[in-house]
Amino acid sequence: MEESKAKDIYVNSIPIMLDKERHIKYTFGAYGWLARKHGSVVAATKPLSDSENMKMLTTKSMGIIADLVYAGLLWEDENLDRDSIDDKETGKNKDRQRITDLLDFSELPKVIEIISQAINNSVPQGVSSDPTATPAV
Repeated sequence: MEESKAKDIYVNSIPIMLDKERHIKYTFGAYGWLARKHGSVVAATKPLSDSENMKMLTTKSMGIIADLVYAGLLWEDENLDRDSIDDKETGKNKDRQRITDLLDFSELPKVIEIISQAINNSVPQGVSSDPTATPAV
């Protein structure tokens, strides 16, 4: 693959250092995974816009942040299972757990900033990145 074409796939992705440099990008696949897991993309992204919830950092909001990171990595890491939401017996997703274990609590503000940037990059120019916004008519 030519170098310029290889770089093109990283357009709109945001680098994040976990076990190695990875790139978060929200594709149709990522949004589909989030919608299956949380019922809608709006529900999955709500903690990012709810400043009170982020101050409290509930177990639920931390789990959603982990889900947002996981979904944003699906496009780049072929080893992550796109079809797995949670194991029926354990209630856990082993791939998501692996990614969650790489997240450092002290880096949470930076992780949230990266997620927000990647979400904003995934939306066409002139369209609101707020999933709760009413489209202009």
